[in-house]
Amino acid sequence: MDGSCTLELDQQEIPIKASLSLQADGRLATHFPMHHSPLGVPASFPSVLVGQEIASAFEKAIHENFPRLRGTGLYEDIGQEIAIGSPLSVRVINQQEFEKARHRIPKKDLEIVAKVSG
Repeated sequence: MDGSCTLELDQQEIPIKASLSLQADGRLATHFPMHHSPLGVPASFPSVLVGQEIASAFEKAIHENFPRLRGTGLYEDIGQEIAIGSPLSVRVINQQEFEKARHRIPKKDLEIVAKVSG
């Protein structure tokens, strides 16, 4: 489960897409593009710098609109081990919340608004 989205600040769209990816803990993580140096991690840097308040508000808004899934591990209640490559059907905790979010995703006008103060 992954995807991308645009970020708009004060009615100004940032021209670079943020990516979303499912993490081992069952949450969607947000990432901005990076310039990757041939020297590796020490010389790589983000393409877009956003303040901590904006990054936190963005991540909070994503978490509020997309339900947490089961993270990796052994689940006795379902009698299964969940790995990174496990299908979403076994990772869903609340089917109703998941379906609600899933039906919102294909809509081109999906908009999530987060207030930032600071």
